[in-house]
Amino acid sequence: MPEQPWATEHTVHMFRQSESRAAAADSDGRRWMERRATELALVVCNCGLNTGWVPMDQLPSLPEILGRHGVPGA
Repeated sequence: MPEQPWATEHTVHMFRQSESRAAAADSDGRRWMERRATELALVVCNCGLNTGWVPMDQLPSLPEILGRHGVPGA
């Protein structure tokens, strides 16, 4: 049986965007960071997929990503 060629596997990562700001000083004068989600996310894959920052409800699902980009070596 001949050897199969090497293929890059899909490695999908999702990042959720957040915003931060310094909160008002507490009674001891300390300032903490406030954070909130922007409802935007970014999906990237080592196959080259990059959605850019898009609303969470518009992100493609993993089956959609693999359907568009195929499964290497298949």
